[in-house]
Amino acid sequence: MKPRKSIANYTTKVQVSKTVNEITELLRAARVSSITTEQDINGNVIAIGFRHETEWGLMSPVLRANVEGVYDFLKQAEGIPWKLQCREQAERTAWRNVLAWLDAQLALWQAGQVSLEQVFLPYARDSCGVTVYERFRERKFSGLLQLPDSAKEGSRE
Repeated sequence: MKPRKSIANYTTKVQVSKTVNEITELLRAARVSSITTEQDINGNVIAIGFRHETEWGLMSPVLRANVEGVYDFLKQAEGIPWKLQCREQAERTAWRNVLAWLDAQLALWQAGQVSLEQVFLPYARDSCGVTVYERFRERKFSGLLQLPDSAKEGSRE
């Protein structure tokens, strides 16, 4: 696969605060029970959390924008003007991409293609604030990537 030369929303001028408001509105429209934002010591939003009631109890996912990952990409990508290779642009881009991803996931949910649990399970936090994905990664997915023999053969129950 050829490496990408650009990234979605890399030219956005939309401020992070506006994007966070748009994310909040999408979550409100999805009727989650609460929405929180987490900030770093400089007041920059680093995560948006929410709660959603499932048939098994309350789920508390957290969405983070990997600003450093976007920043690294912008600095190394070919053809991206130097003025767009700053941390502030990376922050705007990262949060716009979270918004686009969330909008797509909620559209799938609203169309009945997925459940919210199915989409947000990797982002769900336990009582220590650690996500399901982070727990699985800690344990190197401990056999979870192994398919049972029946699945390998293509059969389903």
